[in-house]
Amino acid sequence: RLYSSDGSADLRVHDNLIITPTIGTDSNTYGIQAYYTAAPVTIMNNIIYGTKIGTSTNNYGIAIVESNYAHKIYNNTIVNTKTNGLLMSGASASAILKNNLFYDTVSPVSGTVGNGSDYNATDNSTLGYTVTGGGNTHDVTSTALTFISPGSPNYDYHLGPVNTGVIDKGVTISTYWSDDFDGQTRPSGSAWDIGADEFVNTAPNAPVSLG
Repeated sequence: RLYSSDGSADLRVHDNLIITPTIGTDSNTYGIQAYYTAAPVTIMNNIIYGTKIGTSTNNYGIAIVESNYAHKIYNNTIVNTKTNGLLMSGASASAILKNNLFYDTVSPVSGTVGNGSDYNATDNSTLGYTVTGGGNTHDVTSTALTFISPGSPNYDYHLGPVNTGVIDKGVTISTYWSDDFDGQTRPSGSAWDIGADEFVNTAPNAPVSLG
């Protein structure tokens, strides 16, 4: 768990693979928790897996707790959560969510998020949040998702080639960065992909004539 409390300024949490323990009895388990942060937090390009496992009762991929700032939560892939992929608890409705991918979560997001939140995707029938002012017309729900080698032992949540709901369906956020979880340049196709991974379609080598 990554934990930030009072006194943090300009905190950025990015490019992490976070796999929660397979056992545990804590009532709350988090992949990333921003708790009473004293400034906005940017959380981007993280793959978070496994908070559905273990015996904890409340399990979250990301939790923003009692932190009333315009946090930026961009291009994360959150998988296998028992409760919410993202919990907004006592937080402001100013946090902006863009290009986040939620898979196999009981509820992707809980709470109200800031105006401008859009381009998020889930296999669930709803993302679960309310956007201040609305306008989230590019969100994707009930989309089929495939990954390279999900679950134990590989936990490989890079996008597979058949993901039409999220490949080239994101929005450009190059003001903050221009690569993915692996450092590959975004976009690979016509637009940014949703989630931490930018799918790169590697074409086979052309045949070579030997005579």
